[in-house]
Amino acid sequence: MFRHRPTHNNKAMDELFGVIDRTDRDPEAAFIVAGDFNSANLRKVLLRCHQHISYPTRGENTLDHVYTPYADTYKALPRSPFGKSDHASVLLLPFL
Repeated sequence: MFRHRPTHNNKAMDELFGVIDRTDRDPEAAFIVAGDFNSANLRKVLLRCHQHISYPTRGENTLDHVYTPYADTYKALPRSPFGKSDHASVLLLPFL
């Protein structure tokens, strides 16, 4: 599904792509990639994935991302940070 290798020299993105590519082999499993990616854009390596976060998660910036292969399938809602985190937490709900 995600067989495109990054064309840039960003070692972290290349390593992340490798882990995701090896993990995404089960067609019956839900595939969700979530994390604090700062300025990284995983769409460069996950060509068929969709970013579900469309609101700021730290101040005015959207640093936290949630990617799935399914457009218009999940709705991301902001929630309070956990503990002393300075990032909003995310509630991902499937559209019914």
